[in-house]
Amino acid sequence: TEWYDQDDLDESTVEAKWQPYLDGWKAFRANEGFTPDTIEEARVSASAPHYAGTLDRRGHAPDKPAVVVDIKSGQPRAADTIQVAAYLGLLPAEDKPVGWIVYLCPTYASNYKVVPLSIEDQWQGKVLFNHALALYNWRAQNNLIKEV
Repeated sequence: TEWYDQDDLDESTVEAKWQPYLDGWKAFRANEGFTPDTIEEARVSASAPHYAGTLDRRGHAPDKPAVVVDIKSGQPRAADTIQVAAYLGLLPAEDKPVGWIVYLCPTYASNYKVVPLSIEDQWQGKVLFNHALALYNWRAQNNLIKEV
């Protein structure tokens, strides 16, 4: 999807097993009207708690000037919304970004499924992420994290 969005993909080189995922991404972009403004954008929070993340895509769609898209393969997992809520926290609040998780999977109609984060998902995800980050930082400060 990255090379496709950068107009740098020779589609004849895509292996058959990956084609449904690319088709799903193309269908998502066409059906939802999504246009990426940035691809694989690294961001760091401007305020505490400090953390960083790489947004798969940040762009826009009709009536949505700021959309963060996280691309996943397979089936939805509960933690996915926490990750996207944290990504939304990396953008200025005045942008009023919305979060979409796009699942690419050959078993879905059109090979994709969009899960938009509701306001409740965003709030709950940010709370859970901030608590998990605080616990991680506490463990690190108290030398309770073991190197693997």
